[in-house]
Amino acid sequence: MEIKGKAKIIKSEKDYLSIEDGDILFMRNASPEIFIHFHKIKAMIIENTSLLSHAAILAREHNIPHNIGVENATSIVSDGEIIIIDIKNRKITKCKNY
Repeated sequence: MEIKGKAKIIKSEKDYLSIEDGDILFMRNASPEIFIHFHKIKAMIIENTSLLSHAAILAREHNIPHNIGVENATSIVSDGEIIIIDIKNRKITKCKNY
């Protein structure tokens, strides 16, 4: 499954306030506040979590494409950058023309 969207880097809880429709979230850890933004996001990539984490379980329950345990997820893309993610193969491609 490939998903195209704008990368949104979440480094602190205040970053949740700037999530826009269609964003793909990149975060170190997910806090419970992420749940109220599920209706806006296309996908999420999380560095430090497991398959049984609260965020992973909620993502599965709400059909939010996600990858977890992605090393350096918040540093491999820039905030606002247009990207394509391949959830199944855990691949991230930066778009040159958008």
